[in-house]
Amino acid sequence: DQIINMKIVGSKVKTYKQVIDLSSPISNELTSSTTLIVEESNVSSNVIETSSTEVDLINEDNDIIPELTSNEAKHLFTELRKAANHPLLLRVRYNDPIVLDYIAQVTLSYDFYGSNCKYDQVRNEIENSSDFDIHSICLTYPDSLGKYILSDDVLYDSPKMQLLKDLLPKLVEENHRILIFSQWTRILDLLTVLCEDIDMEYLRLDGSTPVKERQDYIDQYNKDPRIPIFLLS
Repeated sequence: DQIINMKIVGSKVKTYKQVIDLSSPISNELTSSTTLIVEESNVSSNVIETSSTEVDLINEDNDIIPELTSNEAKHLFTELRKAANHPLLLRVRYNDPIVLDYIAQVTLSYDFYGSNCKYDQVRNEIENSSDFDIHSICLTYPDSLGKYILSDDVLYDSPKMQLLKDLLPKLVEENHRILIFSQWTRILDLLTVLCEDIDMEYLRLDGSTPVKERQDYIDQYNKDPRIPIFLLS
């Protein structure tokens, strides 16, 4: 998630990423060049179509009009980055308004967004949430929303997640120490699911980690070889 060069080729998003072992001290440096192709044509096309509605990006002949404001271009690029990282950062799964209404009612009854929120506010929050956010809400209230929890296949429906699921156990077996950086804490949330699923010990440090505890986390990671993975944002 550090350096991503992205090209739109038809309905495909190509990302090129260099994966480097960031052991400290760096020994047995691992470098591999990996090409990841997001075959989620519906996802990337939907992002472009949604943006085109807002900024008239595509004309009647399906020609891309390059005249975007700076903010519009940043928004489109951010949405495409999300699609390239993991489709669950967008909204492509939870689209049934009846289901969304029910989830909003459940979250309201449990004061998930606070006791002062009205239904319209909660419904708006749900409407603007990503698939992973809504999935996390369903996990919080399994008795009421359990049937809407996404399957493991959906959680791994990302080339990067599939790659890491195969790569991390191999790196750990070779005694590599692994730091994984992401600008988005939602990606770290997904990676914690991955680490727990493949039974890998990890630590996580992000903006929500209390300042007084951060050095303790770093020291623990450096001293404890049983924790091979450190998730950082």
